[in-house]
Amino acid sequence: SIGKGWEKGILSYVKSVATMKSSYMPTYPGGEEQLLQDVLKLPNTYVAIVHGTKDRVVPSSYNEKYTAFYPNLRFVKMDGFGHDPFEEDVDMFVDVVKDLMKDAKFQ
Repeated sequence: SIGKGWEKGILSYVKSVATMKSSYMPTYPGGEEQLLQDVLKLPNTYVAIVHGTKDRVVPSSYNEKYTAFYPNLRFVKMDGFGHDPFEEDVDMFVDVVKDLMKDAKFQ
């Protein structure tokens, strides 16, 4: 199912990066915020952000500010969920994604 075992993958990745002899760390010039802005500027590109309302890692205001500027961004809140709504309630998350896929601009 979605999300199962992701922690092991992240730990493996962090361990491999931490033990590399070079200082290589894959990043996007300008950071994640710039990456989102650049992706949203691409033609025929639509982005959906599914966000838990109880996320203490990334405040919803961080993502909400972009919806006013980018009509191709859809921001969906999952009430009562934290940073990993895809793992907290897999079935509900899948339903949210299915609903997004019904939206004509995501087809």
